[in-house]
Amino acid sequence: MPDPYYLYNVTYASNFLEKRVLPLFTKEFLLRTEFPQKFKQYNGDLLVDRSISRPMPYGTTIQVLEGCPDRYRLVKSDENVLEFMLIAHYDRDGWDGEDNEMEVFTIEYPIRIVNTDDGWRLDEFHTTVDG
Repeated sequence: MPDPYYLYNVTYASNFLEKRVLPLFTKEFLLRTEFPQKFKQYNGDLLVDRSISRPMPYGTTIQVLEGCPDRYRLVKSDENVLEFMLIAHYDRDGWDGEDNEMEVFTIEYPIRIVNTDDGWRLDEFHTTVDG
């Protein structure tokens, strides 16, 4: 088994991406993110690149404010595309108790859903935790 991968006790079918991923995302999005290279087959089981679930080193990331729900701002909506911004809230210093004052800020991430021949698919996607 190649070192940069986790081995999951899940059968890897030859149509794994087509069956589980392509109903959600456009092929173009997956190619831009190198998503298909993150999954491989090993003796019939699924290998997942460790970089997908590798934790960030302590002190190198900002604190997601789970007490502040994400917000969204509509950018565009028509019969072919839905675009909006995910507005995520963070604490720059990482809240560690009642005496620590939070420095709250937001980052906006674009999300785009497009109408393809196969139906609506995500063409750009971000999360609050991973950006």
